[in-house]
Amino acid sequence: MTEIVAAAIIPLLSGMNNLLYGNWIIGGLGMLIAISAATGSLFKYHENWIQYRATSEALKHEKYLFLGRSSPYDGDNAFQVLVQRVELLISKENSNWTVAVKSERKGAGN
Repeated sequence: MTEIVAAAIIPLLSGMNNLLYGNWIIGGLGMLIAISAATGSLFKYHENWIQYRATSEALKHEKYLFLGRSSPYDGDNAFQVLVQRVELLISKENSNWTVAVKSERKGAGN
């Protein structure tokens, strides 16, 4: 969002010839855009958010299956099945995160 707002302001300020310190402000906004883009790329906020949302939706799905006593939660051991399936989802999320962090470190070392 920062990148979008800063990029939208730059053309507006460029058209204002009598703006005090206009070149400095435009340069600062350009620098803000570069830093924001680099930070987002470095820490992969968007990719991580997508993965976290997918896991969150999968956990909600399990919750509603459990509350509705739908398969596989229609037996006597429904709670044990819930725990196993939730732990599997969480373990998968942790494994994906570990692989991503290791690949980032390996890529940074090159």
